[in-house]
Amino acid sequence: MSGVAFILELLALISLVVWVFARWPRWQGGIWLVSALFMLWVLGQWPADRPVLVVGHPIWLEGAWSVVGISFQLDSVARAVLRLMWIAIGIWAIGALLVPRWGRGLGWLPVAVFGLFVAVTLQPMWALGWGIAMWAVGVLIVAYGSWPGREWTTWQWLLPPVIGALLLFLLLIWPDPNLTGIEPWRVRVVMGVLVLLSGLVPIHVGAVGLGSNARPMGATWAWWTHSLVMLTLLWRVGSHPGFRPAEWSASPVLLFLTTVTMLWAGLGALSTQDLGRLGGYAALYNWALTLTFWLHAPLNMAGFRWTLAIRLVGLFTVGLALSALADEVRVRTFDHVRGRARRRPWAVAAWAVGLATLAGTPFTPGVWSQWMMHTQIPDAASLPWFSLAGSLGIALGIVRALVALWGPLSTPLLPREEGVSKMVMLVLAMAGIGLSLVPQFVMRLGAFLL
Repeated sequence: MSGVAFILELLALISLVVWVFARWPRWQGGIWLVSALFMLWVLGQWPADRPVLVVGHPIWLEGAWSVVGISFQLDSVARAVLRLMWIAIGIWAIGALLVPRWGRGLGWLPVAVFGLFVAVTLQPMWALGWGIAMWAVGVLIVAYGSWPGREWTTWQWLLPPVIGALLLFLLLIWPDPNLTGIEPWRVRVVMGVLVLLSGLVPIHVGAVGLGSNARPMGATWAWWTHSLVMLTLLWRVGSHPGFRPAEWSASPVLLFLTTVTMLWAGLGALSTQDLGRLGGYAALYNWALTLTFWLHAPLNMAGFRWTLAIRLVGLFTVGLALSALADEVRVRTFDHVRGRARRRPWAVAAWAVGLATLAGTPFTPGVWSQWMMHTQIPDAASLPWFSLAGSLGIALGIVRALVALWGPLSTPLLPREEGVSKMVMLVLAMAGIGLSLVPQFVMRLGAFLL
């Protein structure tokens, strides 16, 4: 049996158990945590060069699994990305174990996990787009399951991956037998898909819209797994001899869009009146910053580890903190959450630290990303200043939000934060500030991620 088939069977079993315990969020969190730990052990400890006997059946982790001519394989890229996925699931599961209401959406996670698993294990380039489209649908289910969403935001999120899937499907057209290499139009198709699925301006509206409409942890899942999907796509294209020129051609376009996106995110954060949307712009800014590092140094593993560690810390701090701050309300505009810092100060503190980390502002670990932008990319003279301007816009947006959150209380009967929730928020806020003083721990986290 191939590793893909084995893990699919495990996912089916996990889904069944999660469904049985649907009424008990804390139990769901425990099931997902145990599953994440086991999957991390499988991906990290099982040998890839020989089969392992499980109940008398040999399991070959890297063995290919073919279905109707489509090949799935747990190669090194897939294992690395799935490891990042299961670490994120483990963090969310720990949150659900500590405070059950933070686990809202975990019951829908099997669909999302299955979609992402298919996307990262698909091998044919023409079919990869359909895996990414499945991932995008799974994200919506996690973000909006039993939670009313907006149709327009749904389409804004779905259209880029669906169009990308249709474009990649064109690669299935029979090649010209008179050519020895890959036809130029196929390279241009892959280049266009890289730009389309990048999530940068102007393709950013769906992801930012999820911040204001979806559950906080559902939006966090969308932003984090989008990074994993793009990482998979970049690695797949970059390692394919015929399609590698597509990445070379797309890089100047993507670098221009990252610059525009950092400025746009700063302006959007400065003008928004919604806490979730502010988080969306901070996540968008950090994604543009992350992609800029990846494109300038595609072989720098230390850069990959650092940017992924910062993104993980920032996103999940924001998601958990917003769940503690305003998860019970669907509308999270400044008027609806005014004064909540008076009852939930540590949730507000953790939320602000998470956003500031994504924006790379001082006294958070993200500030070292700004330092790297100014010192490690000397050939882009103006880029660091665009990055700084975008960061400043998000910082001012955080200040505007904090003024509203510390204003007169709009919900007099709002209960105060206490117990485990208060302690978790305090730890997150203090840890975020502490990591800025000891960035070596961020590097260790990055080494653990990849």
